[in-house]
Amino acid sequence: GDVSNSQTKGISKATRKKILANSRVLQCMTEEELESLLTTVTFQTCPRRLRIIQQGDLGDKMYAIAAGEVDIYVNGKWMARRGEGMVVGEVSIFSQQRRTATVCAWTPVKIIEITKEALQTIVQPREGAWEAMRDKIMSDLVPTSSSSPARQVNPRHTSKSKLLQAMKFVKMVNIFGGGAKQPSPAEIENLSAL
Repeated sequence: GDVSNSQTKGISKATRKKILANSRVLQCMTEEELESLLTTVTFQTCPRRLRIIQQGDLGDKMYAIAAGEVDIYVNGKWMARRGEGMVVGEVSIFSQQRRTATVCAWTPVKIIEITKEALQTIVQPREGAWEAMRDKIMSDLVPTSSSSPARQVNPRHTSKSKLLQAMKFVKMVNIFGGGAKQPSPAEIENLSAL
């Protein structure tokens, strides 16, 4: 199946705005910036089992899930299920790193596609806005353990290689942890064959 692409067809502006405004990544945006972003986003409908993001690819888009659920795989292993209001693909937008996971539609999904170019164009004129968004992503990648407090990683004072190491280490712990039921081996095999 192919992705059906249109300029936000099938989802109201109010719903799109609510989903984007509630995203942990985009919470730093002003009302005016959100309104501008809404004029640039694309709405897509994806059939069940469609691969939306491929691990290892370069990423210049992130996706807000408007309806339905997606499964996240790292190195072919199922990690989590995400649904409405969640954003996927944001790490590569802010880290300039290749995609760290594969994302497949578990159910038919409606997603809002946000390009890096549009996001940068809108927020970069406001001093510190892009950095605040990047810091929000990085704060989700702070290594933690049950026996010690969270170690803070400040992207402005940490080398790129250390950031990438921290991201790889914690990606599965903090972002892909979740309470969804793991798909059966047959379901995983079917998704891997896409």
